[in-house]
Amino acid sequence: FLTAKAAHARESGVTLVLGENTWVRGTVRCPVDVTTVLGNLLDNAIEAARERGHDPAEVEVELVEAGRDLHVAVADTGAGVAAGRAEEIFGEGVTTHADGAVPGGRGMGLALARQVARQHGGDVTLADPGGRRTPDNPTGGAVFVATLIDVLDEGDTGWADPI
Repeated sequence: FLTAKAAHARESGVTLVLGENTWVRGTVRCPVDVTTVLGNLLDNAIEAARERGHDPAEVEVELVEAGRDLHVAVADTGAGVAAGRAEEIFGEGVTTHADGAVPGGRGMGLALARQVARQHGGDVTLADPGGRRTPDNPTGGAVFVATLIDVLDEGDTGWADPI
């Protein structure tokens, strides 16, 4: 899945980087739900990095296993999320893109990602709205974090359903 997303990112002039702390040994038990959350976060980050025209246009994803839970962080080099929109952006039909929401189109990804994560007892949050470079956020873009509870088979050494 990440290989396909990296190819999509390259086509958009964006580099997808796997974070250095990534570690998922277990088998994904809910691949549709995990790819729905991860895919929407990555698609948004790739578009944000591409729109800004920042060099380098980059998205970093980090996946960490904690027992049967999966923690995902996605950071981009985009313009960030405007102040005061941290919760609003999770509403259906809300978009941060200049062309606005399109019925049945834009503005569904974050709402869907959050809904799926919450169905698993987790959440999707905006950890850093970005818009400025800091030591904790050297890319300057937004950082989203997702937690998906009980979506991994803990300690499985097989790679039957790699992310």
